[in-house]
Amino acid sequence: MKLSRTQKTLRNFLLAVLLLFLWWFLLGARPLTPKQAVTWEARRWGLTGEVDVLEKFEKHAIFESDGHLGLTRMERQLHGIYCETYPVVPKEDVTLLWWVGYTGGTPELFLAAQAEDATAAEVRVRLKNDVSVGYYTQLYEFQWDEIYTAEAELKNGVGHLVFLPKYGEESEFYVERQAEIQALNNLRAALQGYPQQKCAVEVTVILRDRSGNEVDTFEEVILDNYNV
Repeated sequence: MKLSRTQKTLRNFLLAVLLLFLWWFLLGARPLTPKQAVTWEARRWGLTGEVDVLEKFEKHAIFESDGHLGLTRMERQLHGIYCETYPVVPKEDVTLLWWVGYTGGTPELFLAAQAEDATAAEVRVRLKNDVSVGYYTQLYEFQWDEIYTAEAELKNGVGHLVFLPKYGEESEFYVERQAEIQALNNLRAALQGYPQQKCAVEVTVILRDRSGNEVDTFEEVILDNYNV
C-alpha cells in the first residue's frame, strides 16, 4: 500500500522520536528538567512524598520532601541533566547543607531557615586545627584558630554562602597560605565524616530581619576533637 505524503511525514516523525528515545535511554536515561531531576533524586534517597523545590541556584537546587531537605547539584548535558545529591538531612529550624564536592577550595554552605521574619543570615565558622608546612629546609607548625564569616540574603528562607580564604592566591604569605589550605582541607574531611586529629569546627548562624535586627541565633558543633 502506497503511503500518502502526510503518512510518510508522520512515519518519519515517529521514527525520529523513537531514535531519540533510544539514544537518550542508552546514554543513561537522565532527567530532562530540573524538577524531574530533584524528584528522581528524592526517590533515589527513599523519599516518597511530594517534592517541592525551595530554591534554584546556578548549579544547585534545594528540595523538600517527607520532612527532609536535600541539596542537588545539576549540570545540563546534551542528553539530559547530570545530578548528584548530597546531603539529605531532616528539616530543622535552621538547616545547614554543605556542598563539599571533589576539588579543593572552601566548602560552600546552603542554609534554610524557617523563621518568617528572617531575610538575611550571617554565618561564622570557627576552625581550629594543628597543621604544619614544610618550606625549603624549615618546618612551620601552626595552631590554626580562625573565624571565617559570610553573609547572604535569604530568598524563600534559603541562602547560599561562600567563605573566602584569608590568604588567597594573591597573598605574599606563602607559608600561611599553605597552612590555610591544609586547615580548609581538614574542614572538608570533617564535613565528609572523616575524623581529624586536632580539629574543631563550630558554626554560628545569626538571622536578621529587613531592618538588620537579630531574629534568632543558631549554633552547631560539627566536630570537636581538638583536645584528643
